[in-house]
Amino acid sequence: MRSILIGLIAIAAACAPAFAQTIHPGAQRFAHIVLVDTGMFGQAIDAVKVQLAPTFTQGYQNAPWAANLDADKREKVGAYVATIPDLLGAALMEALPEIENAVAISYSKELDAQEADQIANYLGSEDGLAFLKAATGFALTSYKTGTPKPSTGQMMASLTRKQQASLNAFANTRGGRAFARVGGNKASSIMRDAISKDVMPAKVPALRAKLRTDLCAIIGEPCLVPMP
Repeated sequence: MRSILIGLIAIAAACAPAFAQTIHPGAQRFAHIVLVDTGMFGQAIDAVKVQLAPTFTQGYQNAPWAANLDADKREKVGAYVATIPDLLGAALMEALPEIENAVAISYSKELDAQEADQIANYLGSEDGLAFLKAATGFALTSYKTGTPKPSTGQMMASLTRKQQASLNAFANTRGGRAFARVGGNKASSIMRDAISKDVMPAKVPALRAKLRTDLCAIIGEPCLVPMP
């Protein structure tokens, strides 16, 4: 009996992490506002797709398996390769609920419930959302153009006086100080890890297999596209 009890305790301990993670409601709202309400996630995907398109095209043109294709197959494969950024973008959009949840979990680790609530309440307000959209817009423009990120003063100048006053008032609250702590590079790291470590690795093998299957259907046999 004692050995059975010890065994059950060991199983419970092993399973505990899957159930013990607390997500603060404020952290969930925070993640949703940043990713969805600002339109940031969709805009970021569009920007990345533009950046990735030449990489896929060049990779296909230089691939050993593509060297001996006849002109018709090269054209068809090239047309399909041009759609790969859209396929990746669609996969990311489909995974958005899981990515949002992973971001919320990370914010719940970084913030206590009160901090998360105050941040979500401010960012969800008209003034807070205006600030977040402005900051997101500047960051995306910087990424697209390869130019340095604007200064804080430039970003503030894009807001109305009311929005500036609201932001300054928020910055002096407990939530505002916590937001400063998890913003900037920390926020980028949380977002990157949610996508590249927490969510997408489990989806990449199926996506790679689909790409190979689609390409092989165009090429026919023998299909020399490397296995994923």
